Amino acid sequence: MKVFVTGATGFLGSHLVARLVQLGHRVVTLVRDRRGAVPFYDEAKPKLVAEVHGNTSDYHLIERTLHEYSIDVVFHLAAQTQVQTASASPYGTWEANVRGTYTVLDACHSYSKCSRVIVASSDKAYGSLLMPYKETDSLGGVYPYDASKSCVDLIARSYAQTYNMPIVTVRCSNLYGPGDLNWARIVPATMQCGFNSRALTLRGGGTMKRDYLYVTDAVRAYIALANNDKIHSGAFNFGCEKPVEIREIVQKVLDLIGTANRPTIVDGAPCEIRDQWMDCTKAREDLNWNPEVNLDTGLDASVDWYRGYLTCT
Repeated sequence: MKVFVTGATGFLGSHLVARLVQLGHRVVTLVRDRRGAVPFYDEAKPKLVAEVHGNTSDYHLIERTLHEYSIDVVFHLAAQTQVQTASASPYGTWEANVRGTYTVLDACHSYSKCSRVIVASSDKAYGSLLMPYKETDSLGGVYPYDASKSCVDLIARSYAQTYNMPIVTVRCSNLYGPGDLNWARIVPATMQCGFNSRALTLRGGGTMKRDYLYVTDAVRAYIALANNDKIHSGAFNFGCEKPVEIREIVQKVLDLIGTANRPTIVDGAPCEIRDQWMDCTKAREDLNWNPEVNLDTGLDASVDWYRGYLTCT
């Protein structure tokens, strides 16, 4: 396939690009900037067809790229991904997540030759509902990040249904694994503090529950959707369906690192949903997808990677 990936240098994007290249697909990436190291992307870069520089709000750039490289499949992953950043600066989040999405989808609509457009949403798009979330639930994001992802979902559905476009939306639970250099997320933050003997602060008493999905399982989900001709549009949940408290994740990581440091726990977590996990029956039944990496195995592999990375930087 001739594949176009936005958000290609991010955590999920770099793993997806590396896997697509490994499978022999012709990959074109959109790169806004190169802040921070992205090891998996850098390893795949020499095998890319092209690296286009710009951002998702540039309609003419996106449309020209689709035509110039005769793109078959689009993976739209580019986004502002941080809850706290969105709360502090909602404008940038709306621009990246909402405007970026309708710009990419409108360019795909104009191009009209994509066999599949896969859009990254989030479990946060559901808002505060009874657990577990199901694809048939209404979307109800309230906080800026959550609302932006609800909008992403609704925009994708609008284009799919109005113009009969082959758009599929992906809602993943919290991703983790090697290569995540976003130190605001709980697993990288714990790794950084653990290996550098620094104190880690846990908000919300550390008792908020989240489901965690290993990054390669998410990559498998995205590629499975790209390869499935029987699914025209709709939304899919992907997760392990095994929510755990954040303090339990932190403790597992610290124990694997072998540090005696313990986190400082504080009450309050503004703009955060208390508990979140999803029902993934649809993915199992329609895609024959199941997560292959359990939490203990995934954290063990992650600690090994961060140990090498953090001791060399």
